[in-house]
Amino acid sequence: MTIHDKVAAVVVLYNPDSDVAQNIRSYIDSVDILFAVDNSDNGCYEHSRAIESMDNVLYINNGENLGVAAALNIGARKALEGGCDFLLMMDQDSIATPHMIERMVEAAGGFDMTRVGIISPYHEMVGARPPPEDSPWTFPCAVPTSGNLLNLSVYRTAGPFREELFIDFVDIEYCLRLKKAGFMVLQVNGVKLHHFLGKAQRYWMFTATHHPPLRKYYKTRNRLYVGRLYNRDFIRFFLSDKLRILKEMVKILLVEHNKREKLKMMVRGYCDYRKGVFGKYRPAPAREKVAFFTQAGKRGAASRYRVYQYLPYLRAQGIVCRVYPAVPGCLHRLNFFSRNKIVKGVIAACVLIKRLCQIPFAASADIIFFQKPVLPFFYPVVESCARLCKKRIVFDFDDAIFYRPPKWGGRGAAMPVDVNFVRIMALADVVFAGNAYLAQHASEYSGNVMVLPTVVDPAYYTVDHGRSTREGPVVIGWIGSPTTLFYVERLAAVFRQLAGEYDYTLKIIGARGAAIPGVKVVCEDWSLENEREQLASIDIGIAPLDDSEWSRGKCGLKILVYMASGVPVAASPYGVNGEIIRDGENGLLAVSDDEWREKLTALMLDRELRARLAQEGRKTVEANYSLPAAAAELAAFLKELNNK
Repeated sequence: MTIHDKVAAVVVLYNPDSDVAQNIRSYIDSVDILFAVDNSDNGCYEHSRAIESMDNVLYINNGENLGVAAALNIGARKALEGGCDFLLMMDQDSIATPHMIERMVEAAGGFDMTRVGIISPYHEMVGARPPPEDSPWTFPCAVPTSGNLLNLSVYRTAGPFREELFIDFVDIEYCLRLKKAGFMVLQVNGVKLHHFLGKAQRYWMFTATHHPPLRKYYKTRNRLYVGRLYNRDFIRFFLSDKLRILKEMVKILLVEHNKREKLKMMVRGYCDYRKGVFGKYRPAPAREKVAFFTQAGKRGAASRYRVYQYLPYLRAQGIVCRVYPAVPGCLHRLNFFSRNKIVKGVIAACVLIKRLCQIPFAASADIIFFQKPVLPFFYPVVESCARLCKKRIVFDFDDAIFYRPPKWGGRGAAMPVDVNFVRIMALADVVFAGNAYLAQHASEYSGNVMVLPTVVDPAYYTVDHGRSTREGPVVIGWIGSPTTLFYVERLAAVFRQLAGEYDYTLKIIGARGAAIPGVKVVCEDWSLENEREQLASIDIGIAPLDDSEWSRGKCGLKILVYMASGVPVAASPYGVNGEIIRDGENGLLAVSDDEWREKLTALMLDRELRARLAQEGRKTVEANYSLPAAAAELAAFLKELNNK
């Protein structure tokens, strides 16, 4: 470099204060032209206009924050267009010492300038190690950008600064790139630059910069990215840099403010690095967070159809979903079907403890969705805790849980309403009932009750269009659980009479040990993995119920599953069965034993009737009880509830 070389300068501005003009005057006379690249994005350019009015300054307003790398590239391109040989890069808060540029030029005079990429002063800042006293220059791996002279001919060869880094590690990446390509980074130790690194303060063994949380994000993300690019070429440098991540966390925990937000931004930086997200940080749009408290995992029918099947659709709408089942899958059968009171008591105690432990994890949610009571017929402890956390509460139920269920011996019409059900109604902001009958009861205790019918996903179920033409005995099928098998057993006389006249098989899915003398009964354990194949094996689906308060609370899941699978249905008209099925159009309804015998006989003998009812049943599901449509409505409702 000689005195005849043309030197430009670039200073990167971002919401500059009144000191910037004075900082610029410390070096403006030593350069041929200064490019003031303004990244301010707050619409206030009072101090920028003062810089724009200075002599020998070309002011460039980007109108938004494009990042340090983009601003440096703008200055470099302008300098090259103006025929400049070197570019002085300055931060807006850096102050040049007297004759800094001239002294740097003089000190570098003995080197082959075609191999020198950057000439740097010693950056005098809090926590920096002093330069060696016996060496006029050193060759560090990397130096901060501010105060450096960039050799523009080398810039042409090495390429521009990486704009995807935006800020932080832009300088380190460029220095390492130069050194990897065989160029020198030359630090002139006798020339100093007063450099301010955030609000740096020295504490014992380390220096805290007190940068805002956003800078922690950039430093973490970019440090990992640059490390991946160059760790094989500069092993020692990046081994020590890995330790700086731990050191950064220690500094935040010990001496910096806003600890939680800074650590959170470091985690986001790591996550975005892993996902390959670079450039300017753009915070994710606010997303609703919903914690679902279900009675069971996916093996529980109510939990599966009232919560789990909705999750992919809700997440696709940007809703963050977390599910907390009370009973794990391995204990599902033991908990719901065991008659041993000691076993059920132990499991209930474990569930309560588990639920109380889950409350802190759900505290970050905006909405807590309870699918049925956490502990049936017990005081709503967990629901009350959720109310104390001041969360929006949604309570969902699809059975007549205000009465004792059949498995507990209660199906009569004179049972008292459970007092804990009333308490839950008072705690909930919104109550979802599976049908109008349930909604009517809930509305006596809550002013905000909505009907959310049980739906199924038609795309999930396989329709065998050749079912009605299959040869062999007709298969009458029922799917359920041991606790509701009594609905089938009440038709034992019907099945025995039919067995004396026709060759058929009664298939029970989900309850072992069922037997009706004189009837060919086949029992299978229900399986989530094999459910579709099990449904495909039956020709007629039945859904008998009795005329009880509990039965009126049923939400028709059984017949919806049959219809979605292309299985013709015969059912009792109680609950919503009578609403879903139009007798003779998309299914058959029967009350008395004579009607059941008549309807089943017609289905067994008439293949065309079976095919027509199966086709119409499938259409009914697709039109009125389809998951995608219901999921869209639920997602919209949850978003609206969170914004109230």
